[in-house]
Amino acid sequence: MPNATEMLAAETISFALADEQLPSGRFTLSNGTQVNRGDWPALVFATFGEDSCSGALIGPNILLTAAHCVEDKQGKPRDAMLERLGKRFPMLCERHPTYVRRELVRDASSPRGAEDYALCIIDYRGDVPKAIADMRFEVLDTSSTLARRSPVLLTGYGCIDVRIVNRKIVSTASAKILRIGDASIARGPKRRLSDGAYALIESTGKPTPALCPGDSGGPMFLGVSALKPTGSRRIAGVNSAIAPGASGRTDHIVSKIAATGTATFREWIREWQGRNARQAPIVCGVTRDAGTFPCRS
Repeated sequence: MPNATEMLAAETISFALADEQLPSGRFTLSNGTQVNRGDWPALVFATFGEDSCSGALIGPNILLTAAHCVEDKQGKPRDAMLERLGKRFPMLCERHPTYVRRELVRDASSPRGAEDYALCIIDYRGDVPKAIADMRFEVLDTSSTLARRSPVLLTGYGCIDVRIVNRKIVSTASAKILRIGDASIARGPKRRLSDGAYALIESTGKPTPALCPGDSGGPMFLGVSALKPTGSRRIAGVNSAIAPGASGRTDHIVSKIAATGTATFREWIREWQGRNARQAPIVCGVTRDAGTFPCRS
């Protein structure tokens, strides 16, 4: 865990549950797919300054998000909170150690590397809020291989639109709604590459979705689709970064996903949970199987 001095951050990121951040009922996304807010209770969203991030609860007090969401532009950890009905509960977030050891990149908006994972323990300081106590949490998949053409479901809370202009990412302001979209893996994680924990998705316009800068930290799922999002879904990656595609087209975007079915992630989360077993006894997909309360089936 970071020491007390490290936790003194100049910036704060505060996440809120889907039922406080998303419109009520059903609403239409940019690709025409309708989404029911009630299907995504364990997703959380944060807006801070001009930025936004997403995440997922994978246990009653465990949040999975991107490492770069919980650090500032100098690489120092942000104070992190979960808000619920006006109450703020502190979170102690730990970034993957390999990510922390990497040098900061010149473009401070980009992640340091492909180990872009963070796990946060929420301190409720008493009783767990009822909405969370009654929740079924998202389940991690730490073993599936993301091979080329594997179908996946992207989620995001970021911008309305994104494109490439002069080889740079240009995006609109955050839509502040949940977006989902079907995609397929263009390249699975490769251990021998410097960005080996990344799975890549290539978009060249509709219908393939692309991440926006504000989608960072949100989960990518296996086992479901935009038309059938409520099945036996499993988190297979964390939204991390986007980059211009090799073609140079304004709509050719590469979405980078920090995959969870890699040794890089699997070994770390098991070691992390072992060190934090008392504070983090339930991690869906790690210490508790899918379908076993309180984890999704």
